[in-house]
Order: sequence, then C-alpha cells, then structure tokens
Amino acid sequence: MRPLHTYFTIFLLLLSTHITTAQEKQVVEYFNTGEKKNAGLKNAAGFPTGEWIYYRKDGAIDTKLTFNGSDNPVGPFEMYYRNGQLQTKSSYASEGFYSMDGPYEDYYSNGQLRSKGVYKENQSIGNWMGYWENGQLKSKTTYSSEGVIISNTEYHSNGNLRLDATYTDKGDFTGNLNIYYEDGTLFTSQEFDELGNKKGVYTSFYKNGSIKEQGEYAGIDYFKKKGAWKSFYKDGTLQMMVTYDNKGNRLDIKRYDTNGDLIPEQE
Repeated sequence: MRPLHTYFTIFLLLLSTHITTAQEKQVVEYFNTGEKKNAGLKNAAGFPTGEWIYYRKDGAIDTKLTFNGSDNPVGPFEMYYRNGQLQTKSSYASEGFYSMDGPYEDYYSNGQLRSKGVYKENQSIGNWMGYWENGQLKSKTTYSSEGVIISNTEYHSNGNLRLDATYTDKGDFTGNLNIYYEDGTLFTSQEFDELGNKKGVYTSFYKNGSIKEQGEYAGIDYFKKKGAWKSFYKDGTLQMMVTYDNKGNRLDIKRYDTNGDLIPEQE
C-alpha cells in the first residue's frame, strides 16, 4: 500500500493541472467575412499562450507562432506559402521583439531548401548555406560567434564560381576579390587592404573579355579614386576619362563618341 503522502502529492498535481487548464481558454477569431482568422489559447490575463495558428481567408495556414503569456512570440515559429508549402522555420528568443535564436531554414515554394543556418540573439553565426531553386549550391558563408562575417563563397545557378571573398575581423573585404560572369568570364577584379579600403588597380570587363572600366584607388578609404579612370565601349574604343588627384578630388572629365572623337563640353 502506498503511503498517504504519495496520494496527496498526486492529488496536488492533478489539482494544479486542472487549475492551469481552467485558467486557459481556447480562442478562435474570424475575419469580418466569416472565415477563421486565428486560433489558440489565452491565459487568465488574456494573453496568448502555447501554439497559435493564423490562417488566410482561403483557409490555408499562414503562420504558426508560440507564446508564453505575452504578446511577443517566443520559441518555434513557422511560415507557409499559399500553396501550403513551408516557407520559413526557426525560433524566437525569449528576450526582445521578434529576435531569432537557434536553427533557421527557408524554402522555395516548390519545397526546395533556399537557405539554412543558425541565429544567436538575432545574429547569424557559424556556417550558412544558400541554394538555388534547382538545388545547386548558391553560397556558403561563415560567421564568427559574434556574428561577424569571416568568408563568403558564391556560385551561379549553373555551378560556376561567382566570387570567393575573405574579410577582416570587422567584416570588411580584404585581399583580392574577383567576381565572375555565369560563363566563368572575369567581371571585376579589386584588391582591398587590411582595413577594408579599396587599393590598387580596379578593372571590370564586358562578357566578351574587353575592358569596360579601369582605374586606381587612392587607398585612403573605400571610395576615393586617383589618377585617370577610363571607361570603354565594347569594341575597346575609349568612352570616357575622369582624372582625380591623390585625395580623390575630381579634376577633369572627357567624353568620347563611338568613333573615338572628343565630345565638346557644353558651356
């Protein structure tokens, strides 16, 4: 025979469950046109608790949110496309308003995974993977535990490399950055210093391989240029030349027509 205090403990647990249940009330709200809008539990204070489901007017599920006795969602949430396919799945942190925390997944409307990674206090951390709608890898990005980007590699939908970038400890570009067209042809080439400033010669190309623009950065901040910057037509004919001093101030600009003749400046 069980001791009397054991039965008393069980009684208290059952009573607690009954009281908690009694304090919670199932609530269903409707659109003005009569369709179900949302459904879930509210506590005695009138705040949502547990899982709440939100609907579109056609009856399809729009969102699932989790509450813990306040108006701010906390814990798991899911968002859906109109066709019923899962769009986004993650969790909200217990602190802050709509601050994500934990694993994150995002999908295309056909069910193909679009991206996945991990949030910590609404910051991306660790490895994040992105995918094209055809399933090809689109990007691989690595973040520090503080949410600072460390490296990023991107691909075109045909699998060819688009760019491969490295970053400073502050999340700025560093080293050489090449960006490629879908067919593998070089699009732009630029070097960055250890502070993330553009330096050295910048070159961009047309798809046919001819130079589109070329010039040199001053290396004193991200944008300042120096010397002569030249732009070209696709056939290689000079289109424009802009001259800067070593501090990035523009000194002169000349434009040329498709025959290479100087276009007079309008007074």
